[in-house]
Amino acid sequence: MFKKARTVLWILSFIVAVAPAAHLSASEFTIMQGRLIDEDCLLAKKNPCPLENFTGQRLVLLTLDEVAYRIQPQGIADFKLNNAYGQVVVVKGMKQGDTIRVADLFRPEKALTKAWK
Repeated sequence: MFKKARTVLWILSFIVAVAPAAHLSASEFTIMQGRLIDEDCLLAKKNPCPLENFTGQRLVLLTLDEVAYRIQPQGIADFKLNNAYGQVVVVKGMKQGDTIRVADLFRPEKALTKAWK
């Protein structure tokens, strides 16, 4: 009886110790450059995307290789998003799948890649 209880306790402690680490490994810190646009503009293939289409609800970062990442702002002021809309920006945050939880964004003085001129 004591041996079974010890085994079950060991298994539960292993699960509790490994589960948070598995969650952390699913997302990774990233710095990416792309154009910040509205998802509706992306789906309608409007380029450039007019400012009147900006809803601020479903923003995406469209990278140079045309991969779109959904943006989830975390602690970014609304004015930063408003000023960056339609512009080439660099975002810093945690990437998980096709979503980036953005901790900071800025418009670079010069594009990081020559293709964004």
